[in-house]
Amino acid sequence: MGGTQGWWVSYEIYVPGISNLEIKAFNGGVQVSDVEGMMQLETTNSGIHLARVAGDVNGATKNGGLYIELAGSTWQ
Repeated sequence: MGGTQGWWVSYEIYVPGISNLEIKAFNGGVQVSDVEGMMQLETTNSGIHLARVAGDVNGATKNGGLYIELAGSTWQ
């Protein structure tokens, strides 16, 4: 025994197209797509990826990037 082992967990959660979300992740990223609503997103040591979202979206990341893809030419 004495060796090092690593592990990871990944979740894919489906929600209705209009949903309010509160998501916090540590040492992992958050991806949200095709959802409209109030969102509070927070990550540590990874990034936030948003695609075709709308509504009141607040996010913060420490040591990670931010990627945003709009559905049209403006934020809804």
